[in-house]
Amino acid sequence: MTPTAHWPLSSLLRSLARAGWGELQGREWQGVRSVLRAVVDSLPDRAGRGTITEPQVAQRAGLSLRWTRRCLHVLEELGIITAWTRGGVHAGRCLPSVLRISKRALCALIEAARPRREAADQQRRSETQQRVSSLLHAVRFRRSHHAALSAHLPTLAGSPPGNSPPVVDTPSPCEHGEPRGTAACALCRHGVAA
Repeated sequence: MTPTAHWPLSSLLRSLARAGWGELQGREWQGVRSVLRAVVDSLPDRAGRGTITEPQVAQRAGLSLRWTRRCLHVLEELGIITAWTRGGVHAGRCLPSVLRISKRALCALIEAARPRREAADQQRRSETQQRVSSLLHAVRFRRSHHAALSAHLPTLAGSPPGNSPPVVDTPSPCEHGEPRGTAACALCRHGVAA
C-alpha cells in the first residue's frame, strides 16, 4: 500500500522502519531514529501535532538532553519536524514546545526507501540461494553409497524392531564343565579332550 498523509503517525513510522529507514539508516542516524520514535510516541497519532518538552523526548529516547536537541535540529533540517515553536519561560510560567511532524515528509522517506530495501532483499535472496545450492551440491557428493537409508535400527535390547524374538548369543557347550562355554575354557582352546 502507498502511504498517505491520512495515515496515523505510528503507522507511517512502522512503514518507514519496515522500508529500512531510507536516508535515516545506519549507525550514525541511530540517535535521530530514536528521537523521531520518541516524538511520534508523544504526539497525537492522527494530528501529528502537540506539546512536548525536550527533557521528555530525551527521557523517552534514552539519550542525553544535549544529543536529543541536536537530533531534533537534524529532524527539523530534514523537514520532518515543522512548525516547531520553542518552549521556555513566559511571565513566570514554563511553556512546552509545540511540534508538528510532517506526514508528507515521512511518506516521501518511505517511498524513497522502498526501492533500496527491495534491491537489498533481492541481493540477499540470491546470495542465500547460491549458498544453499552449493551446500546441496557438496552434500550430494559427500553422501555414502553404502548407507542403507531404509534399514531399521536395532533397539536397546539388540533386536531389530518388529515382532521377531530377540537374538540371544548363547555360548557353545564345553565338555570340561566351563559354564561360560568353549571360548572361556582354557582346555578347549588348547584342544585337550575331556
